[in-house]
Amino acid sequence: MGTVAFIRSALSICRRQNLTVPESVIKAMREIPRERFMINKYREAAWKDEPFPIHGGQTISAPHMVMMMLTRELFDPRPDLDVLEIGTGSGYNAAILSKVFRHVTTVERKDELVEFARKNLQSIGVSNVDVLKGDGTAITFSRKYDRIMVTAGAPYIPDNLIELLDSKGILLIPAKDLYGHSLVKVVKERGTCNYLKEGSKFKGKVNCITGPAVKFVPLLGEDGY
Repeated sequence: MGTVAFIRSALSICRRQNLTVPESVIKAMREIPRERFMINKYREAAWKDEPFPIHGGQTISAPHMVMMMLTRELFDPRPDLDVLEIGTGSGYNAAILSKVFRHVTTVERKDELVEFARKNLQSIGVSNVDVLKGDGTAITFSRKYDRIMVTAGAPYIPDNLIELLDSKGILLIPAKDLYGHSLVKVVKERGTCNYLKEGSKFKGKVNCITGPAVKFVPLLGEDGY
C-alpha cells in the first residue's frame, strides 16, 4: 500500500476539481517519506490521505491538500523559481516544495515547530530550504518572491504578503469566505478581491480567483486570527 495509496487518492481528488498535477509534484510526493515528518504516535498511518496532529496543536496536512495547492491552475510550480511558505509545521510541505522549486524560505511562529521542521528536513538531506522563526502575517524581506504559499486559514489576505509578491508572481492562501475557507489565488493585476482586509492599500490592484473550499488550522499572528 504505502505512498502509492495516498498519491492515488490525492490525484483522484484533484482531478474531480479539474486541477492538473505536474509530474514533478507526483515524483516529489513519492520521494519524500511522510512518516519522517510525523510524531511517533501516528507514523504507522503515514500512508493514509488524512491530516494528523503534530506539536503545538498544529497538523501535518493531508497529502491531497499538499497536492492540490501545487497544481498548475492554482500555483504553477516551476524549478527556476523561489517560494515563500507561511506556516512550516513539521516541514513536510516545505520538503515537497524543495523538490519542485529552486529555493524555499519557510516561516514558522512556534519555536518547537521551527526545531522540529529543521531536524526533519536535515534528516532526509534537504539543503535548499531555510526555516525562519517569525510571524508570517507581519514579516518583511528586502526581496520579493515568485510564489507565496500560506498553509493556514486566514481571516483575510495580509497586506505584507502581497507586498512580498513579485509583480508576475502568485500568492495562494486559504482565506475566509461565507462558508469557511477557500483557496484563493492572488495575482498583481487590476481586478476584484473580496478577501482583503478593510482599508487595504491593494484594493483594486490585485485580482483574486476563488478555488476549492478547504479546511486548515487558523493562521495566527498580527494579521491572523
